[in-house]
Amino acid sequence: MSKLLKRQNDILQVVSQGWNFFKRNFYYFSRIPKTWYSAQQFCMSRNSHLTSVTSESEQEFLYKTAGGRIYWIGLTKAGMEGEWHWVDDTPFNKVQSERFWIPGEPNNYENNEHCANIKASSLQSWNDASCDQTLLFICKRPYIPSEP
Repeated sequence: MSKLLKRQNDILQVVSQGWNFFKRNFYYFSRIPKTWYSAQQFCMSRNSHLTSVTSESEQEFLYKTAGGRIYWIGLTKAGMEGEWHWVDDTPFNKVQSERFWIPGEPNNYENNEHCANIKASSLQSWNDASCDQTLLFICKRPYIPSEP
């Protein structure tokens, strides 16, 4: 079997298990709501993390696939003065990310909004919320070609 065919088979197999494939990553859009922490545990049990967002095209893919429903993403901050960071250890690009928050967010309205979700069908779609809310969520895992 050619390498390309093997690769396509690998991808198809994961896609058939309910994952979406976009630019070398797999994404799982949950159908069952969980708190942010439970969602991250669910993702980790499937070899993934709550999704990071590293580009405008990835952000666009996510909000279009989300289709107006609210999904947790892997963005969180520790404590009151904490910095936002991605749970999958992707470096957080504050400047680029400013374009992805809903205008006026993150507002930390109740001082406990330490987790982020995709809330709107637009490039500016992130909202900060209490991590204890139960929402749908998106897991992400990189596609790593298996060696033949």
